[in-house]
Amino acid sequence: TCVIYFVFGGIFNGYLPGDRGYFFWVFSGFTLQMYVLTGMTLTANLIISNLKLILNYRLNPVLIAVGVSFSQALNFLIASCAVLIVGIFTTSGISPRIILLPIFAIFVALFLSGTGMILFHYFLRYEDASYLFNVAIMIISYLSPFLYTFDILKKPLLDVVSANPITSFILTFRWLIVDDLSLNPWRLVVISCFSLLMFVVGLQHLRRSWNETVML
Repeated sequence: TCVIYFVFGGIFNGYLPGDRGYFFWVFSGFTLQMYVLTGMTLTANLIISNLKLILNYRLNPVLIAVGVSFSQALNFLIASCAVLIVGIFTTSGISPRIILLPIFAIFVALFLSGTGMILFHYFLRYEDASYLFNVAIMIISYLSPFLYTFDILKKPLLDVVSANPITSFILTFRWLIVDDLSLNPWRLVVISCFSLLMFVVGLQHLRRSWNETVML
């Protein structure tokens, strides 16, 4: 998939396939986006699939959500090794900021946990909720700069893409790996605050709706 994006996306956006930096741009964005966007539904669906086990053994559903999300974050760190290898051969150099990647993965896991705990209730209560959310994911994915760069966007689309929280995750991930990339500090604030907020909201939502949900 990334090879197809690299060749055809590079041509349509004015980049030649020999522009190796563009390949890293696509590959890094696609890797993070894949784990974040699929991780939200994965967390919710695994709580649902283990619902009988949770009820029979009186397990804490929050532990299931956190466990799934952190395992997804661990898979993301493993996949980041491939991104790192691509970065070595296609960019100007690897940044020492890469040592902060595990902390970044923790915030990703908190975001996935919170979102999964919210989606669990709606996926179980409404049959079509998961399908509608998958459509929303597709829209969100194309409103984040995993395939294209900001310089081809014009307002108001540029403002929409910049305001997308997934954009902050993608830009920060690239900034942690590549040495010569810059990052607006408010992106770090967005990631930390948004991840913590989603976790707290998801936790409160799950606690309020749990008794109602398990009676469905």
